[in-house]
Amino acid sequence: MDEVLKRLISVHIGRKAAELRAVRHTVEDFRAVFEDAVQRVTGQRHDGGMERLITLQEKLRPAGILAEEADRQHEAMLAFRRHQRSSLGAEKQRLADLSDKIYAICQVTAMQRRGGLIEAGEPAYRETMQAVCRLPEVVANEVPLSHALAVLSDITARCQNRYEDAS
Repeated sequence: MDEVLKRLISVHIGRKAAELRAVRHTVEDFRAVFEDAVQRVTGQRHDGGMERLITLQEKLRPAGILAEEADRQHEAMLAFRRHQRSSLGAEKQRLADLSDKIYAICQVTAMQRRGGLIEAGEPAYRETMQAVCRLPEVVANEVPLSHALAVLSDITARCQNRYEDAS
């Protein structure tokens, strides 16, 4: 229950609260957000079925990442999540903005992969990593590379893009 509430507050409500305009939610909106949080945390779908929760290590395997490296990425991801949860104000917004930018990079990489411009596996992972390293905030050292890569690990752990198609 704690993880569901953390997801609701940090991912959905926290980001919306940082916006300039108040957002009004209907009961249906909140139900959809709540069901999404439960599904992502527990793997249980609305219809009662279960989705197998895939670990970060399993998602990185198609990219050729060794288990030891994947474990270090997992630890960095957990540290980032703790830092993100404890952040307030401008720092929390900065981390949310960074997450949004890195998620967009993942979307572009996935689109290029599905369009045949980038091969699945290691090439898709390499392209994603290089794009994260080229972020202006990272290049200018405003955001440490280690933070940006921890955000990428966090996004990889939560998304369906496993550097190969799920289907």
